[in-house]
Amino acid sequence: MSVQRLFAALASCCLVALMAVVVVDVVGRNLLSRPLLGATEIEEILIGSIVFLGYPVLALRESH
Repeated sequence: MSVQRLFAALASCCLVALMAVVVVDVVGRNLLSRPLLGATEIEEILIGSIVFLGYPVLALRESH
C-alpha cells in the first residue's frame, strides 16, 4: 500500500468518525437533552486530521 492510499484511507476514516460524532451529538442534544461531552474538541481534532492528511494526497495526485 502506498503512502498516498494510506493517507487517503486515514482521511476517509476521520471523515466517517466526524460524521458519527456530529450525529451522536445532535441526537443526544435534541432528543435526549444530553450532548456528547467534548464533541467540539473531537470535531476540531478530526477536521485538522482530515486537512493534514488530505493535502499531501492532493499534492501527490496534482489535483489541487
